[in-house]
Amino acid sequence: MEVKISPEKYDELRDLSGGNNELIQDLLAKFLDNSPRLIEEAQSGFDANDPKKIEYAIHTLKGSALSLGLTPMAEFLVELNKKTKANDFSTLPDALPKLRDFMEGVKKYSATL
Repeated sequence: MEVKISPEKYDELRDLSGGNNELIQDLLAKFLDNSPRLIEEAQSGFDANDPKKIEYAIHTLKGSALSLGLTPMAEFLVELNKKTKANDFSTLPDALPKLRDFMEGVKKYSATL
């Protein structure tokens, strides 16, 4: 699944780092380090029937994706987070593999910078 930073956010982050990709690479590296743990927390929360754990993990992941401008992934997480806030976890079993696919897309994108 193709994932990349929106052009506006990319330009903003490049400007903040003096015109190079160093900041972008650092932020993506942190995202790639932390996000799989959050996806696993959502999975374990689902397995343990722990709505607070699920909500925390999805909400945090959504915020990170939004702040990085990872638009397709962020939009998916916004919709998923609406459901988890309403205690609707029915789509979570299908959503978690899709989040893992998004992460693979972020990893591939990060390697191109």
